[in-house]
Amino acid sequence: WGYSPRLLAWEWWNEVNLAPFTDETLIPWLEEMTAYLREFDVNDHLTTNSYAIRDISPIWALPELDIIQKHEYAHQIGSTDRDLAERAADDFARLAASAPPKPILLGEFGYGTEGFFNDVDRTGIHLHNGIWATTFVGYAGSGMYWFWDVYVDLYRSWYHFRGLDRFLTDVDLTRYEPFSPLEITAPGGRPGQAVGLGLRGDDVLIWLRSNGYTVQAAEAAWAAAGSPSGFAYLPPLVEGQVLTLRGMSDGEYTVHWFDPQTGTWLDPV
Repeated sequence: WGYSPRLLAWEWWNEVNLAPFTDETLIPWLEEMTAYLREFDVNDHLTTNSYAIRDISPIWALPELDIIQKHEYAHQIGSTDRDLAERAADDFARLAASAPPKPILLGEFGYGTEGFFNDVDRTGIHLHNGIWATTFVGYAGSGMYWFWDVYVDLYRSWYHFRGLDRFLTDVDLTRYEPFSPLEITAPGGRPGQAVGLGLRGDDVLIWLRSNGYTVQAAEAAWAAAGSPSGFAYLPPLVEGQVLTLRGMSDGEYTVHWFDPQTGTWLDPV
């Protein structure tokens, strides 16, 4: 496959931390084998590794690895917060601070490793929030959803990728820096009922997600409705929220609104 322009990188190990050896054992192996590979890979492909759930590791400092990569399934993180929008910024910042500057990818993610066959959410909420959140906190690409066959394709959820693709048309993300999470407050100064993630560069890009648009919220509504066999979740309308952007220069600004579900630009204000 070395000839292919679609080959991003060689991945030495998939979720190597599930194997019965340590980083100290792995490091000399990576050093030796990468040197050997580079003797023969005339196309100079990038190299990477992947860890399951765990992210911090001394291997990311090795010059032999070009891309930092982790995998994450929400039910394995030991938290009730299973939506990536809530924690993606902190996760990325911690991982980026642990190693020299390199592209970072979320090579696999999902709501649970068991798949989704009987899950109440068949509309791609966790998929949608995951690919947008990872893009807006600094990852080198949108998170890669694992269950493309038994979930994304089964429920025809591919359109979520179309929205992100259209939003990023002609956007060079290398010119942006993340500044997340954003400051959102509800009426009376109460905690906001939404999450905001931002990128600052040639302009300011912001993604907003209502607290009602999560799998947890959908499951709670389904349970409150008596757990019916047929259920369509409609997120509640959230109003009166205030987004505060600090560090902005004085002047007039035009706000362009984008609908990530339909992938269409709305009228500017």
